[in-house]
Amino acid sequence: MKFIFAKNHFVMVTHEGNFVVDTGAPNSFNNKGLSKINADGVMLNVSGREIGDNPIGKASKLTGMDIIGFIGLDNIKAYGLYVDFENGVLEFTRKEIDGAYKLKTFGNTYIMTNDIAINGYKMTSIIDTGAHISYVFKRYFDISDNTGIRYEDDSPMFGYITGVLYKAKFSTASYAGETETGLVEDVADLVEPFNNMRVGGIFGMSVFEGIKYFSIVSNNEIQFK
Repeated sequence: MKFIFAKNHFVMVTHEGNFVVDTGAPNSFNNKGLSKINADGVMLNVSGREIGDNPIGKASKLTGMDIIGFIGLDNIKAYGLYVDFENGVLEFTRKEIDGAYKLKTFGNTYIMTNDIAINGYKMTSIIDTGAHISYVFKRYFDISDNTGIRYEDDSPMFGYITGVLYKAKFSTASYAGETETGLVEDVADLVEPFNNMRVGGIFGMSVFEGIKYFSIVSNNEIQFK
């Protein structure tokens, strides 16, 4: 499948229209009354329940594209997901990447990992390809070294989130880098759903700047290079 990396979002281009590929969305949905779409021979069910408040409209505004739906975890977990950034190719398949960095994951409703440390603080994070940047919840991690820049991020699921923007160093068992990160100052609608899971933040698409390949190879491993 052809895709466009628009404002740090995977946008899949199909004959029916543009879909955001979002691991932070539990299910797939659209606003055109479609039940299934053909993704290069893989039939994706897109008749699920819409999440949040006007996510399609917000995603269209954020990406600058006409978005008609989201591809969520129901399809991604069923088929896997492989993305080649260099050639602009996205496939729903489980593909191993030679020499890849590996990230162990867990969770049923969302893809989560506790392999990630942000500024040296290890936390459970949700892997969210629908998030423009990464977030750290203030109640779990109070960062003192930041630029103090204010920002507003229009999240398709949670609406506008205001916080502090800073560059954070992140590391996994096999990889270290830097990402644009927002410190979320205890926004109830964002934090409350994840209290019981002891989630400390959301690992968004800003971390994939400079990455060539990304693959969800199984329900408990993500690979990237």
